[in-house]
Amino acid sequence: MSRIAGLLSLTLSDFQFDPQLLNNMASRQQHEGFGKPVVTGCGPMTVAISATPEDDPSAADRHRASDASGQVWLFFDGTLFNRRQLEQELPATGPASHGRRTAAELVLAGYLEWGEDCFAHLSGIFAIALCDRAEGKCLLARDHFGAKPLAYSVNGERLAFASEFSPLLALQPERRTNRRALLEFQLHGDILPPATIYDGIRTIPHGHDL
Repeated sequence: MSRIAGLLSLTLSDFQFDPQLLNNMASRQQHEGFGKPVVTGCGPMTVAISATPEDDPSAADRHRASDASGQVWLFFDGTLFNRRQLEQELPATGPASHGRRTAAELVLAGYLEWGEDCFAHLSGIFAIALCDRAEGKCLLARDHFGAKPLAYSVNGERLAFASEFSPLLALQPERRTNRRALLEFQLHGDILPPATIYDGIRTIPHGHDL
């Protein structure tokens, strides 16, 4: 189990966010059993990822991967159902060929092979953040079932995202209810994404990327 929280400069120019700010965001979704968050910067995006140790003190490292150049970073929260199929379609090269690849490494290999179409090749439950400095793009993606949450908010030229609402609420000067979404929930028992119960916070729809 893992959680991700991050900040992105919408200008897509390199920007160094305060690591303490990322740690504070991560701490708000840091539940019992989670290890210390690992903060990684990639050009315009900085991400903090934390995970349950499962007898592995470097558990958070298993949920992130980069290419050989360090220009592409991928952060993965979730589980792949078609791991075996992906391993056959994406032969390992380099150091990864000597051991079983993590889900993050497999998805990164898929992105390097298929580009943004890689998400259509994935079966599972997941939330993904990706930064590709070589192509000048950053992506957020969510599984087709909507099992793994991934929410975001925009403040000026900064986009914040997280697995839970609490890190995003902490960045807002005041907490406000989305009255239209509340009415929708009262009438239909659900809120259609990207709207959420909180004003200023949206969620990535099922099976979509941003």
